[in-house]
Amino acid sequence: MELVPLAERLHLVVGEDDGRFPRSHAFYVRDEVCALIDTGLGLDRLRSFLAEYPVDLVINSHGHPDHCAGNFLLPEEMPIWAPEQGRGTHGRLGLLRGRFAVPDEVGRQWMAFVRQAMGFAD
Repeated sequence: MELVPLAERLHLVVGEDDGRFPRSHAFYVRDEVCALIDTGLGLDRLRSFLAEYPVDLVINSHGHPDHCAGNFLLPEEMPIWAPEQGRGTHGRLGLLRGRFAVPDEVGRQWMAFVRQAMGFAD
């Protein structure tokens, strides 16, 4: 697992394919409370990270699928903090489609892409 130190308690967690879309990088705060910021690393990378490092809470910087695609891998009791904006659609692909794509064939294709390329699951 590649962690890049940025400050005393802050690390960059490098996402699969160097964090290029449809992945993202994440940040890890290791302190009294250990926080992972964003879960779009790629599912294999996220699984490895969660097996190796303690995480007390997850913070999603925003609701785009490439930043929260791995939320479904978290234990059910894991707190997930997210911005109020988009709260009603956060983590729900069908509702996200209403925000980011049109409700026709293009929207269905967008949902298939997000599921397949990002591994997104509600």
